[in-house]
Amino acid sequence: HENTPPPIKVLSEELSMHVAVLLETFISKPTAFYMVDGIPWQTWQCLDWPTHAKPPLTLTEVRHKLSIGQYETPGQFAEDVRNVFKNCTTYHWRGAKQYRVDIRANILWEEFNLEYFQILHDESEERKRESSRKRAIDAAQENGAELLEYSKTHTSSESGDDADDDDEKRSRDSEPIDPKQEAEAEATGQ
Repeated sequence: HENTPPPIKVLSEELSMHVAVLLETFISKPTAFYMVDGIPWQTWQCLDWPTHAKPPLTLTEVRHKLSIGQYETPGQFAEDVRNVFKNCTTYHWRGAKQYRVDIRANILWEEFNLEYFQILHDESEERKRESSRKRAIDAAQENGAELLEYSKTHTSSESGDDADDDDEKRSRDSEPIDPKQEAEAEATGQ
């Protein structure tokens, strides 16, 4: 997996914004009602709900933890969101099956995973692009320094007339020699 970047280990400010928008999307879904406001376990006579459910119990609690910066990694955030869904999908719901909380939570859990992983994928792609840009800039700066050094050591400090003379000499040296012209040149001393 050479092209797979390392896991995102820090919940950056930008990534935090992305997951906050994702969370708000799920909080606003009508099917998430009981996962946002909490299970009315006493009304439904689900008296063992408090011993079954592990915190956080609602997406509202996750929202609060995100807003106060309690998550250091995106994985911690996702684990809490999934825990809210897991609480609902693993409970027996005796006496409250008609509310279909487990089915709703399972669907939301799948949707969340798809959207969350897309955010991470997009973030990873952006990190790869940024890394590639940085390497290109570093290489260009390094090449620029090498070119500058090369030009300092390989150019004449004079006006450049020597370079023109050298080009003319190379041109003359590469022309075919006419024996008559050579003899005339020797006779005249050129």
